[in-house]
Amino acid sequence: MAFYKNKHVVVAMLVAPVLALISYFSVDAFVAEKPHAAKAGGYYALLEKSNCRYSSGACDLKNGDVQLKIKPEWITNQRLRLTINSSKPLQDVIGARVNALGEELSKSTIDSTDEEGFTWSTEMITPDADLERLRVAVAINETWYYADAALKFINYEVAFNDDFRQ
Repeated sequence: MAFYKNKHVVVAMLVAPVLALISYFSVDAFVAEKPHAAKAGGYYALLEKSNCRYSSGACDLKNGDVQLKIKPEWITNQRLRLTINSSKPLQDVIGARVNALGEELSKSTIDSTDEEGFTWSTEMITPDADLERLRVAVAINETWYYADAALKFINYEVAFNDDFRQ
């Protein structure tokens, strides 16, 4: 193996990975978008976490320090109560169910259930978890945050019939 006896090849094999790492992080620092604070009157999207896309029994939405947790509670076989818990006090909440084409099926009045505005609740009649989506917009300090989330999370299903929500 005369190839590995050449000192230039050995040095290149040691230096190349180091240079690759330095260039990777340098380009990221140079090109990456810097986070900025939300401005009053602005509109910002909330990220739909993965638990919204399967039968988890909860849906998390997030953007920076704003976090919403939506929990379903079946009142009857036809009626569902959605409770929204927020990390910050909300001024207003607007919600609607839409079908797969984005056509609005029903608007929901979402009311605060505590005086501080951290918990909000609404009721739905016969939502279809497979074909419908939930659109929600919340106001915090005159700034609006909006999200479009799948309704798959309203049914809690696990293997072996164990309930892990406790």
